[in-house]
Amino acid sequence: MGAGELNWMNEHPEELEKYQGKWIGLTESGIVTADDDVIKVTEVLKNKFPKRIPCIFKVPKKDEQLIILWLN
Repeated sequence: MGAGELNWMNEHPEELEKYQGKWIGLTESGIVTADDDVIKVTEVLKNKFPKRIPCIFKVPKKDEQLIILWLN
C-alpha cells in the first residue's frame, strides 16, 4: 500500500466505516469497488487496471484485524 492510499484512509475514516466486513479495492483517489467476495473485487480491478492492480484489503469490523493483499 502506497502513501497515497494510506493518506486517503486517514482522511476518510467515515467512508471506510461504511464498508466494515467487506473487501475493497483502493487507489489514492478512493474506493474503486467493494464486495463480500475478494475474488469479485479482484476481477473488477483486473478489468479496470490491467497493468497493476490497486491495493485490496478487508475493512475490519470493530473486533477484527486489518488484512491487506498485494497482487502483482
